[in-house]
Amino acid sequence: KALHYPALYISYYLKLNRIEYYDRMSEVRAKDNYEQWVKFFLLAIKESAEDAVDTIKKLSALHDKNVSIIESFGRQAKTARLLFDYIEKNPIIDIGKTAADLEISFNTASSYIGRLVECGILIQTNNVERKRVFSYEDYLSILRKDTWYNLQLASIGAGFFIWLFSRKSNKSADKLLISFGFSGIITLYNYTI
Repeated sequence: KALHYPALYISYYLKLNRIEYYDRMSEVRAKDNYEQWVKFFLLAIKESAEDAVDTIKKLSALHDKNVSIIESFGRQAKTARLLFDYIEKNPIIDIGKTAADLEISFNTASSYIGRLVECGILIQTNNVERKRVFSYEDYLSILRKDTWYNLQLASIGAGFFIWLFSRKSNKSADKLLISFGFSGIITLYNYTI
């Protein structure tokens, strides 16, 4: 089955291997050695694809596990499945917006969200009585993998990248590389696949 959305996160690999990334970019710049860059980038694609497959398998297993729990609800399974499909697209919810989006009553949404909390599918993320917020935490934890670390690396990496290329004399190349930035190069690549 074909994927309808991008599933590779190549920039994660580049962030984890940022020193090698910078070294290889410097090698291209200094010696026009593109072959080593292409090999490195192909490895990034391979590793990213393997990570994407692993993430998809985890999300599929979680989906199947939770669908089987919901199917045990008997007559209530249909509405519970409607809610479950909604939380897979909106993993952080509140009762009012969920009820409005699904076109069901507030009390019905509250009841079914309560059932999903009892089953461990949803958790309440705030400690209030009104405007309670719930999250599909198992789903989010799979998608959050190393997110904080990625943000830290991106900020460090972007600063170093600009510093590295601003030191060189070829100003037109500097502007091109800096304007694309660290993730811009990846975005450009993703659109040309």
